[in-house]
Amino acid sequence: MTESFDCQGRWWLPEHQDHKVFGTFRWDPASGGTLELQGELTPIVVRDNLLPDGTVQRYRERPATVRHEYAIIRGQVERKAYTLLDSFQLSLRELDLDDSIQRVHVNRLLEGAWYDDPSELVADRVVIDLRHLTGWVKQSGLSTDHPRHEAVDDDRFSIVTARILPTLTVAHGDTSVRLFQSLSEKGDHVFDLGIAQHWSLSLVRDEPWPVASFIDIASDIQDLISIAVGKTANFDRVSLQHPALPKLSLAGTPLGDWREDITYHAQWFNRTEPCDPVKAHDMYFTLEDLGGMAGIGRWLDIASRYRTELSRVMATRYSASMFLEDRIMNISAALDSFDKVRRRTGDAKVNYVDRVLKCIDLAGEPFTNLIASNEREWAKFVKEARHDIAHHRQRFRLDGTVGENLLAEQLYWLFVICILRSADAPPAVFHRISEHAQVRWLVAQATVGDE
Repeated sequence: MTESFDCQGRWWLPEHQDHKVFGTFRWDPASGGTLELQGELTPIVVRDNLLPDGTVQRYRERPATVRHEYAIIRGQVERKAYTLLDSFQLSLRELDLDDSIQRVHVNRLLEGAWYDDPSELVADRVVIDLRHLTGWVKQSGLSTDHPRHEAVDDDRFSIVTARILPTLTVAHGDTSVRLFQSLSEKGDHVFDLGIAQHWSLSLVRDEPWPVASFIDIASDIQDLISIAVGKTANFDRVSLQHPALPKLSLAGTPLGDWREDITYHAQWFNRTEPCDPVKAHDMYFTLEDLGGMAGIGRWLDIASRYRTELSRVMATRYSASMFLEDRIMNISAALDSFDKVRRRTGDAKVNYVDRVLKCIDLAGEPFTNLIASNEREWAKFVKEARHDIAHHRQRFRLDGTVGENLLAEQLYWLFVICILRSADAPPAVFHRISEHAQVRWLVAQATVGDE
């Protein structure tokens, strides 16, 4: 899990390899990093000025342009390499001619490697620990037997078996998308002992590829899992791997195809506080319901086409502080764009009500159960609510009744079911959604509101 940490070491700019400054770095996943330096990243130049009376006046030479932003800062803490990305100066205090204290804010960092150029941030493998992935995959290699229940003279209290399960794989373009299981022992073997099981996401390419492109694919999978479990599937840990950093033996030779991990820290917007694992009965659907890895492949194909629409809708889920009216506006706009792209009618003058109706036609059940009224009348209501909010019309201005949670939820599920239909999700997915307690409650609310 991504956690706060701090470390002390030497820090420098790539163009000033010989000027290394001691400093303390602190990282917080919510607010980013702060680097406090006992000096300045840019070398201080002190010159002598010979006065007419023969005395020497010392002064600090000022650069023609003052630098406040740093694309890359390198660091070394003991034997570990750090690359700080997208940094800017917070403050600079000059203590003496050749002595200063500098504070720098850091937006992202790489732990375990030095990179030269942020535009060349590439890897050929990315491994991500996604929260709730293990429960969503719902495949376990763990089992327990109790021999004492079967034989009186057997002194074995329990036998725990941990089997290694095969990696699940699907291709998405030239990227191999893999879900793999990890097993580890826990406990001190005196007071307790157990086996922990965890599933992770791995994205693999034959050649190095921009990390940002890997993150796009991972974000699409994050959105899928967040929809499926009803909770935010945080990026708890992101590790990059590069062919230039093989894992070495004590003799200094590469250990097969193993690589050193480069931990990637960033201020992920799509994150929540730690929470308990989601139980199977609380999920809207599982990996098996989706059709396994083939279902993920179809999802990725569709998600890449509607990435901006999907991101805008999921932002209404990831941001707990978003106003209800903003949720309605964001999803309404995403539905508009979704229909334009899907039916290729972007240049045509199509009424917004008709676009909503086309989305309803695509969604079908269980969405139609959520509105419990005439589809055209509901689409008109959506249009009017959208205009009331966008133009601050009288109904919104006087009592704010336009912003209803039921409407926001209806719009969310309309988009979700539409994009799942586009991804050819199996009937099991929509059946599970219709049977979920939250959806049944929304159906009841819609029915009451329509009476």
